[in-house]
Amino acid sequence: MRYIFCWFIILFSSISSAEEKITVVTESMPPFQQMVNGEVAGKATQIIKQILSCAQIKTDIQLLPWKRAYYSALNNKNTLIYSIARTPERVNKFTWIGTIFDTSVVLFKLKSRTDIVINNFEDIKKYRLGLLRSGFITDYFIRHGFIPGKDFTFYEEESSKIPMLKQGRFDLIDGNPLIIRSSLTSNKMQHYKLQPVYTLKRAQQLYLAANINSDPVLINKIKTCMIKVMSTEQLPVNSSTPANNQ
Repeated sequence: MRYIFCWFIILFSSISSAEEKITVVTESMPPFQQMVNGEVAGKATQIIKQILSCAQIKTDIQLLPWKRAYYSALNNKNTLIYSIARTPERVNKFTWIGTIFDTSVVLFKLKSRTDIVINNFEDIKKYRLGLLRSGFITDYFIRHGFIPGKDFTFYEEESSKIPMLKQGRFDLIDGNPLIIRSSLTSNKMQHYKLQPVYTLKRAQQLYLAANINSDPVLINKIKTCMIKVMSTEQLPVNSSTPANNQ
């Protein structure tokens, strides 16, 4: 009787482990992850869904402001996050599952601002730079000696940076050319004429990552599926030469 009881305990534990809740979080970054008809969609999201399907994981993807998504993945076990940059500040805070795509990072101004001229990195300090709180480019600037409140100002959500640039609260914002173009289109802001003025990074890998305390068996399963899916999928977005009128 005791052996039967022990067998039930082991069986129940394995079932509970298998059914442990998995959470997936991301931010709005069209055309790669965005809300379409009440569902998280986009090119990167499609890949993540293929990986989860391969790993036999059923869960909803939550589209959140970046700060909430980041801290959710940082603090909650078995939480996945995409598309996140692997930076020196973050490398030991997450389990890095694999690269989804590469991105470039460019500084933009309003095309009408002919007074803004940047010839080198130090010239950026002459202007009001807007950066996302907890963003990887923010870490990049801090790492290179930029001081919050002095050399740049935070914004809280990606969706607010282009309107804040238009309102004159910033002189410069950062972004990937393709993502900037898509954001203008999806938010019906094509009349906002932006112009690239300085390329910061020509190649920055963006990852699928997980909370560092996540189940290692689960993570290995997802890694195996990601290798399989990414062998047939590519997201070429590493462009740094957009049209000047975007």
